[in-house]
Amino acid sequence: MWLGSVLRGASPFDAPWRRDKGGLWDLGPHVVSQLWASLGPVVAVTAEAGPPGLTHLILRHEGGPSSTATVTLSTPAPAQGLQLQLWGEAGRSVMPAIADEPGAALRTALAELAAAIRVRRACPSLRCPVRLAGLARPA
Repeated sequence: MWLGSVLRGASPFDAPWRRDKGGLWDLGPHVVSQLWASLGPVVAVTAEAGPPGLTHLILRHEGGPSSTATVTLSTPAPAQGLQLQLWGEAGRSVMPAIADEPGAALRTALAELAAAIRVRRACPSLRCPVRLAGLARPA
């Protein structure tokens, strides 16, 4: 569940493309990449619109697992947040809280991308978005 509030109030991220495309195209790739990394490649996606600005996703992963996600950019600020929870035979796992300073994660991602470019190999971080783009159809 990725509930953002950038379309409410005076957010610097309230951009025309976000109003046009909504949470599905802004937050959707982020949550799907987390589920992809956790449960395996996504082979099918169904998106269903809820109340204005809310989208529910059902994903089918390679090998049989399935997952669901909810995304929006227009939740009330007190309700905003990110939550990812996986469960199965071994129990339950919850995504740790996101750090207030994302610098370390961004530096790692850039270093991985630069290393992949130097040796002309596919960057593991790019496999998901490239394959996901092939699954996407206008919603």
